[in-house]
Amino acid sequence: MRRTPPISSASLLNPSITIDKDAKSVMVTGAEKELAYLDHFGSPRVPYRHLHREHYNYKKQSPSDHAENLHRYLRLAPSLVPEDDALNAFCIRHPDLSDSNVKVSKDSCGLHICSVLDWQHTVVLPPFLHAGMPDVIQNEEDVVSRSMVEPELPGAFDQLSQEDQDWERELLRRRLIHYHYNLSTAAYNRIHHNGLVYPFNTFRRRIFNHAMAAWEGETIKLQYALIDMVFGWARFTKGNAPCPVGFTGDENAAAEKLYRALEGAAKNKRMLRDYVGYGEDTWVPAAHYEQAKALGQEIKRMTLEAGAQDGDDGGGICCDRGKLALG
Repeated sequence: MRRTPPISSASLLNPSITIDKDAKSVMVTGAEKELAYLDHFGSPRVPYRHLHREHYNYKKQSPSDHAENLHRYLRLAPSLVPEDDALNAFCIRHPDLSDSNVKVSKDSCGLHICSVLDWQHTVVLPPFLHAGMPDVIQNEEDVVSRSMVEPELPGAFDQLSQEDQDWERELLRRRLIHYHYNLSTAAYNRIHHNGLVYPFNTFRRRIFNHAMAAWEGETIKLQYALIDMVFGWARFTKGNAPCPVGFTGDENAAAEKLYRALEGAAKNKRMLRDYVGYGEDTWVPAAHYEQAKALGQEIKRMTLEAGAQDGDDGGGICCDRGKLALG
């Protein structure tokens, strides 16, 4: 990350560009824009993600539910801004600093960075909203990774089946990458690391991103994060100030049920992706293309056969750690 000087909107040639004045403005601007959009253009729609639709009974969802959660977020957002001024100063960060986006040259003195590509998604934000790990590295959902204890294989590893050993090796690989990225950041990029380890900062980034995101027929991620914040309100407020937002027991139970169901759908999608061998954006290595294509065709065939089966269960496809089976 690199610090940037204050920016004046008067110096911009394009009057449609807006500049947030401070961290509190940043926290609310995206949600306010999404509310304005929903007010003018929002209409019922089915969720964008196909695997999620069955959990909504294939019905169109009203944008009013998401608008209500955005209003709740706006009442809570000021409490998300850290007290550390160093984390509230604006800076710029490249969002995808992978090896393919860094061009280097080599001479007798060693390697030199010539250019950095792919800046189109770059934004200027305070460090507490920038400070996160790249998606290909982060493993924050894992309890061991969050604890920052040096990971290792389980003690009874040799007694596990081959399948379970392969799974534990994969877990270890993910945990080690997460662990060493964090240690290296602490040693070489203190500003970024301070944002990484600031209390509950992963949550701050997550709820901010949910509130900023364009509505795609679902509001459960934002609602679930709001419930988390309400439940842990004491972590974000000074003194005994009451929480300005509340949820009923029925709302909490319904959100928990839906969230867990969608987690299961996401897990099945990841297993399917691992089985076929494609990445987040459906890319596959050129050497693996024909095999991935054949696996995709086989999955389609099995899906059609399962859908044609008679019975109440309707058939389905179940992935289990790289194995594919009808369920």
